[in-house]
Amino acid sequence: MSRTPVREAILRLARIGLVEIAANRFTRVTSPTPELSAQTLEYTGYQAGIAMRMALPRMTDAEAGVAIELLDQMIVASTSGDVLTLYSVSRSLYRHIASLTGNAVFATMMREAGLALERNLRGTRPMLGSTAQRDEMYRGLRAAIERRDADAAERWVREQHGLGRSRSRPRNPATTSRPDPPADAAWIG
Repeated sequence: MSRTPVREAILRLARIGLVEIAANRFTRVTSPTPELSAQTLEYTGYQAGIAMRMALPRMTDAEAGVAIELLDQMIVASTSGDVLTLYSVSRSLYRHIASLTGNAVFATMMREAGLALERNLRGTRPMLGSTAQRDEMYRGLRAAIERRDADAAERWVREQHGLGRSRSRPRNPATTSRPDPPADAAWIG
């Protein structure tokens, strides 16, 4: 027995967590919880780091120039406190980076998960640390891209997303020479 395209679409939505199915009873749209949003943000941070690691060695000078231009826009938005622009430009940067990975498996996984990721992060506008801390992270990433240092770029992306930090007290995994950010430098949405 072949499944209908509608049934296949509903099953796909269920696999990525957008709908819940109770056989012979109901199918309903799920709602993201704060925990799911936090987990999705963590996942996207790791994926962005992986994408940066894969894309940087493959970038042309023009493609790297686009990434640097987007980072410059992020620095301006962060400095001015423009959260919506910062979020929008950041998403543009990581879409650009993801498009340059040259890895079909990565592209397929991101395409399949994309709808769920977008939904789970809707309304989430995290800003880590102070303006000065964000500026340092973005400038560090910018310099790593200019040097084509994929390892450093991946570390800066992960730091930008708060990965490897204790939830109660953030720390800087990129270096031990800088002090920990203040305890109030936590994710805000």
